Amino acid sequence: MSKIMFSITILVIIFCFISQAMGQTVQIKSISAVRATNPPQIDGKLDDLCWQEAPKATGFVDQFFDKIVKDQTIAYILYDDENIYVAFHCYDSQPDKIVAHETKRDSGMGNDDFVAFCIDPFHAHQFEYRSFFVVNAIGTQTSRIAGGRASKTEWKGDWKSAVSKTSDGWSAEMAIPFAIINYPSTGKPVTVGANFDRMQQRTGIHSFWSNIGSPEQTEKDGHLAGIEFPKKSFKHRLSAMTYAFAGIESEENKTLRAGLDAKYAITPEMTAVASINPDFSNVEQDVESIDFSYREQYYADRRPFFQEGSDIIGGGSWSFYSRRIPQFDLGMKAYGKTGKISIGALDCIDFSNISEIKDDLINRNDVVISTKYDIGKSSAIPFKFVRMDDSKTWNHAFILDPSFRWGNFSVGSAYEYSQTKGGKDGADYFAYCNWNSKHFYSSVFGSYVTPNFEIFDALIPYNDVKSCGFEMGYNTIWRTGKFKSLNVGMETSRTDNTLDGSIYESNIGGYGVVHFRSEHIVQLSLSKSRYEKYRDWTVKTGFMGNASNKYQNYGVNIFYGRREDADYRFLSPYINFKFTNKLSLGLSSQFLWHKKDRIQHVLIINYDITTERGLGTRIVYRDGNYNAFVTYRQSVRKGIDVFIIIGDPNADKMQRRALVKVIIPI
Repeated sequence: MSKIMFSITILVIIFCFISQAMGQTVQIKSISAVRATNPPQIDGKLDDLCWQEAPKATGFVDQFFDKIVKDQTIAYILYDDENIYVAFHCYDSQPDKIVAHETKRDSGMGNDDFVAFCIDPFHAHQFEYRSFFVVNAIGTQTSRIAGGRASKTEWKGDWKSAVSKTSDGWSAEMAIPFAIINYPSTGKPVTVGANFDRMQQRTGIHSFWSNIGSPEQTEKDGHLAGIEFPKKSFKHRLSAMTYAFAGIESEENKTLRAGLDAKYAITPEMTAVASINPDFSNVEQDVESIDFSYREQYYADRRPFFQEGSDIIGGGSWSFYSRRIPQFDLGMKAYGKTGKISIGALDCIDFSNISEIKDDLINRNDVVISTKYDIGKSSAIPFKFVRMDDSKTWNHAFILDPSFRWGNFSVGSAYEYSQTKGGKDGADYFAYCNWNSKHFYSSVFGSYVTPNFEIFDALIPYNDVKSCGFEMGYNTIWRTGKFKSLNVGMETSRTDNTLDGSIYESNIGGYGVVHFRSEHIVQLSLSKSRYEKYRDWTVKTGFMGNASNKYQNYGVNIFYGRREDADYRFLSPYINFKFTNKLSLGLSSQFLWHKKDRIQHVLIINYDITTERGLGTRIVYRDGNYNAFVTYRQSVRKGIDVFIIIGDPNADKMQRRALVKVIIPI
């Protein structure tokens, strides 16, 4: 009966919200693509004659309030056979209060004044196909290339930008090569998705030329009409990097190792990647929290190979968690989009020790195949196949998870089927519907997971359960007054064992976050939960100061309650401080008082010799043990990179280890 009622509820909600959403009309702005007779000089000054002939994008509006902003922006766009050229004139009535702190390329710009250009070459109006190019008011670049890219400049793709101060604000120019993005090879003029936006920190206003709203709805991006993409030449198709490192791993072990990464643009739409003997041991992963948890927690994967194509292939948690794949000998990827279909494939092979005579030289093989068919501008039907097999066992899974959105309303579902060696078959059934508007959001979901459902290369928290849940909340922002924003909400969920119907887990809670104009953030959350036989409750309070400056902030999170039949206290203070333009420090601590008391301190110190070269150290103290490493490193840049690494970035204890690593673009 409960399943029937749940299905009826979902259908009623779908009918009501679709009726409302289908009546919405969206005004999409458009701008014509014009070829540049003479390309501009990228110096940040808009005095080139070509800008006088370029089409203008005007009428920027406040993303949240959908009103024309006072300090306007004018954007210009041109192109030729090599580049897209973009320029911005940012008017500011108080130019002395323009904010820009970030100096490192490809870092977050969320606390700075910045401008951004977005292009969606396949006109799909979906996030994973949009490439962003951002520059702040002091000229620091960051970018996100559709499909997913690693950070090395020759790998990700280089582009030019410059900024200049003006008497009435500031200006910026960009030159973005076609060679660094994927696009349809039609050979004819086409219309693509495009947008221009600007962040003004002083007022907190994020303005768009074609307003995609809050929450962001990518189908509201504007149009760039009549652009003709060039054919990619062979010199732009292949990029490769080789690395070698030598050093001392221990007193008894000296090491010499080399590897190769290669990327090839099969067509302007499709890209292939190969990695031979990659070096993952020196990739600095996140430090894991010591906070008590009933289940494994998710952490992002920073390894470059898995960042490539991650928008299409994935690497998140439930259906595929790339951190499950350890060091391998040979990795291959291909990903891209053609028409309405995107496809990605991954194959990682770990060979056995050849000196050991075996029938099969492959020790482990991990395979992922992912496809997605786009339906309209905001709906899709993805399919994924995930397989892991080694010398002892194998496991594979088929995942189908369509999603549909009409305006503020979205629905989705998932069917996942797994097989494991030994005749163990399992399945997961999941469905949800969401309502997400400017101020209000709500979500309801239900799932059923059979006893033997398992994906070895995924982060599956449980099986043999059925669950349902609901969440709702309210958020708003203010442009004047003591408060900047408010977010409050509540959530409840329940998960039962399917065998006997007993409670596996339940939770009900509420939360609130207030951001003050003084740049202080205060948050409070309360929850009452149950995990099998344990009845828990927690209270969380949090405080953050100077929140809009990531280099000069501080705060603390305090948890108090009872978990697993024991008193629970968790304290997490932190501070980030930049002493000069070159020296910065970050210190965070965690204190857990529970059944077993634990302590962790993480100290990070960076000294920037230049914007591309620096010294860094991370010291981690955890439960009486410590690990430290020191590096000389070169940031995102072109050319040969040299790294000196003393210690092991990801070890539990200090290692007597010293390496010199060289990366050479070919």
